[in-house]
Amino acid sequence: MENYAIRTRLCPCCDHTAYTSLPQYSLPDWPIVRCERCDFVYLRIAPEDAALVEDLAWEKTAAEEASRRKTFWFYRLDYATRFRLKLGGALDRRFVTHNVEPGGRVLDIGCGASNRIPPGMVPFGIEVSKGLAQRSDRIFREHGGRVVNASAADGLDGFSDRFFDRAILRSYLEHELRPRLILEKLYRKLKPGGTAVVKVPDFGCIGRRIMGQKWCGFRYPDHQNYFTRRTLAEMASRAGFTCEFKNILVGLNDNLYAVLTKPAGEIPHESPAEKVAS
Repeated sequence: MENYAIRTRLCPCCDHTAYTSLPQYSLPDWPIVRCERCDFVYLRIAPEDAALVEDLAWEKTAAEEASRRKTFWFYRLDYATRFRLKLGGALDRRFVTHNVEPGGRVLDIGCGASNRIPPGMVPFGIEVSKGLAQRSDRIFREHGGRVVNASAADGLDGFSDRFFDRAILRSYLEHELRPRLILEKLYRKLKPGGTAVVKVPDFGCIGRRIMGQKWCGFRYPDHQNYFTRRTLAEMASRAGFTCEFKNILVGLNDNLYAVLTKPAGEIPHESPAEKVAS
């Protein structure tokens, strides 16, 4: 284990303490477990947000993961046919453009180094990696927006409630230490009727069942949460959203595609979590 702060986690979906270990998917430093109450699968020990700024920034861990995977023959075959990713990237972009209505302010959480927000919208982003945030901020400002270099929780706190019309969480929630908290905060920042498009790896897919620990959805410790259709819908509901899945062939794709919607008639500035607390 490296010299950066780590955290032992409760279930990120329901805060339950009891879990079942999944050693067939775990690494020695990074145990993967399943919640005994809601079945959510998650990394039991995870790095704190501060480590993701530089020490475990995505651009660094992605390069290390690529090197590790090249030791397996089927990953060498995968890398030899990288042209397939162009098709996958096109499908991702199509998912976003078809489900993000034009106009207004759009927030991309985990925006990386580029602007993935379709033209005709004011782009805002939150990116924890210092290097990536600096690169994307210049691009976003050219279109009237900006990028905040912060954790998603701190970044969202910097915006007014009901500020955004739409949000993009593309390949993001699987990386987040506190995914339900982020959805709860995002709920407050969206206008009534606002939507968030979500893409995450599908732990329930056929590929994971066949490949086991070598499934492409496992990334240690980048991916801290492993969603299925049921657990993504459950977490979205706990935050106040309705969840509509956009997958055409259920289970055959390694990813889940969903649109989360904040009800149009919701009382301003009050999330379901705040209602329970009051």
